[in-house]
Amino acid sequence: MHLFSSTISPSILPKIKQTIAYYIEQQQEYGFILDSNGYQYTHSLTEAADFCPSDYHEYEYTAGFGWYKGISIQDIADYSSQKLEAIDYRNYLYFIFVNYEYKAITFPTCTTTLATPLQFPLLAIFTPIVLIRIQGNTIDFSSPSSDTAALKELYDLLLHYTIPIVKTTQTIQLAAGVSWEVYNEKFQYIQQHIQQGNVYELNYCIPFTATNVCLSVASAYVSLNSLTEAPMAGFVKLDSHYILSGSPERYICQKDTCVISQPIKGTARRCENDAQTVQQLYHNNKERTENIMITDMVRNDLSILATTNSVEVKELCGVYSFKTVHQLISTVQASIDTDTHNWIDLLFTTFPMASMTGTPKQSALQIIDSIELVSREAYSGTMGYIHQNKLDLNVLIRSIFYNQEKHYLSYSVGSAITAYTTAEEEYQECLLKAEAMQKSLV
Repeated sequence: MHLFSSTISPSILPKIKQTIAYYIEQQQEYGFILDSNGYQYTHSLTEAADFCPSDYHEYEYTAGFGWYKGISIQDIADYSSQKLEAIDYRNYLYFIFVNYEYKAITFPTCTTTLATPLQFPLLAIFTPIVLIRIQGNTIDFSSPSSDTAALKELYDLLLHYTIPIVKTTQTIQLAAGVSWEVYNEKFQYIQQHIQQGNVYELNYCIPFTATNVCLSVASAYVSLNSLTEAPMAGFVKLDSHYILSGSPERYICQKDTCVISQPIKGTARRCENDAQTVQQLYHNNKERTENIMITDMVRNDLSILATTNSVEVKELCGVYSFKTVHQLISTVQASIDTDTHNWIDLLFTTFPMASMTGTPKQSALQIIDSIELVSREAYSGTMGYIHQNKLDLNVLIRSIFYNQEKHYLSYSVGSAITAYTTAEEEYQECLLKAEAMQKSLV
């Protein structure tokens, strides 16, 4: 492995990050960025004062481009767990993307027949030709094929790279796939299932789409990231498929034998009277009920692989503040025996993530497929990395998805529906979650 490191001034760090996004868009077929945005998990309100989720971030920023080796699986028919087992993540860092439709592997009765207009692959895992990691004021380059001189040359190129001035006259208008009238109809249908005991909570999502779109992808990502500064943000290019993510939610993080999951349920808009809003969110019975139900399901999912008595709720319904919203976040921790279980087992027993489905999970998945109009595809999926003894994956929410070849753009938003919710409240929550994504496209 060839290495190059340099000290980087804080004043040029934002430009370097932006440059890498443009470089991936313009110069590479495959690339990714995973950015914590330096987010500090400062508790607005919590009962776990000694708990700090920031401890789970290994690096502030990780990026890579070029396909050195890996696998891309387009659909269920091509899937084989043996292909995943063969990945050499002990020696290389691998980027991981998993489509929501991977649920057909974990729940074989839940294979979708819904349309997939974005045409994202089922799964893509690759190690890049060049890996870049930033921690503090140090930037590290590594490559299995490019020598140190080439890495230094690349660094100099990025330092002096000319970011293009984007000029576009196109106004991107995304159409809601579901009107208020249809949303209310679906909401009442879900409530019937809740009253019948088929589900207790269900995450219902609505898509916003646009066709004939020519998007400056890196520019939109830079704008979205500026608006959200989310701790699980990212930018991905898989040939003609792009992900622009402002996700605040961690799905699974594993380090050695320790595994954590951090479901988000409970949302409130930032406003001038933030302190009052935080108190109202923390004590809101509806929002807490949604979070506690999902946290309990995460406990159940992790207990399948966990060693005896190791599953623990480290924090329940902590309030965390982001640039546009406050969120209720819980953290569940467990220990697993790494001699008998690996990351593939974790994916198989926990995917799709509890916060994006409902409880009971299989029943929720079946109802979701019966009421949503198109497949979620990349939305509600996950992306992140695995390297040696560390796995870190986000939840693909607050994200924009783009098929450049088809000029098709989409993002989706959703909310948890329980017996305590109203259709108007949930619909407004969906619109709130869509705001940053829409603004980034203007």
